[in-house]
Amino acid sequence: MTVQAVDRYPKPWPPIVSEVGELDRLDELLSISDWFVIAAPLTPETRGLVDRRRVALLKEGVYVIVISRGNIMEEEALIDGLRSDRIAGAGLDVTAA
Repeated sequence: MTVQAVDRYPKPWPPIVSEVGELDRLDELLSISDWFVIAAPLTPETRGLVDRRRVALLKEGVYVIVISRGNIMEEEALIDGLRSDRIAGAGLDVTAA
């Protein structure tokens, strides 16, 4: 598995992460990732970060894991992706409500 990440302030990560880019790489990584994991704090900058437009960029057959806070991913767009089978599965430890 190749692990790539984005961070507002890129810094060295553990060796398992092959590359850490700035947030402007997020759209590119969404389109190529088999697994998409959100592990970010809820801040004014991350609220709604993964909106309907970005959910539409997800690679078909992707698995989505949210282990951060609700309100970062637009849940209705995620549900639509699951219902249409574009998104293969999702695991959320938190939701917006």
